[in-house]
Amino acid sequence: MIKHINKLAQSSKRYYSFIENIVKETRAYFENADEGYTIFCANYLNEDRFDEDEKFILSVFNSDEISNQTFIYGAVCAQPYQETESQLVSGLLITDERIYVCMFVTDDQEHDFEYRGFYDWDKLTSAKIEKDEDGDDFIFLFNNKKEEAGFIYAQLLGGRYGNMKISSLWIDFLNDAIHEANKQIKQDAYE
Repeated sequence: MIKHINKLAQSSKRYYSFIENIVKETRAYFENADEGYTIFCANYLNEDRFDEDEKFILSVFNSDEISNQTFIYGAVCAQPYQETESQLVSGLLITDERIYVCMFVTDDQEHDFEYRGFYDWDKLTSAKIEKDEDGDDFIFLFNNKKEEAGFIYAQLLGGRYGNMKISSLWIDFLNDAIHEANKQIKQDAYE
């Protein structure tokens, strides 16, 4: 399979330092806060790595399909689910080939609530920030038909309770990756 985004490792250095800072700030915040939820965050491209968080994030996605991809960024958020012992887990994994998202409830024997999806970079056309009814940010991903393909919560991109804002650099990063993927498809078509 063609690596559509050139593994993003050769794209723009400013995104690496940005993603690295998101990971460091998120980790520092949750080491010093008791917000009722826990977030694990990892940047797979920089030297300052957090192996345990990386392994946990990958275990949430638990798929052979990701084994040959280059991992870029991952985050998993776990929070109490209603008034049960279970947790609501939401996850994000960005690779050089696609974006993975998931949401499920732990210990849900009935599998009443589970969502897993992935979005190939070359099947997307854009990403933009929207607000929900509480005023919190989230990112919409749009497909080639200009329809909503999926969304990403602020918590998975450095948002915090009381400040669920998403940096515009995430939009720049996602739209650049989408542009590179679609540019590569066009180049392949001409060859």
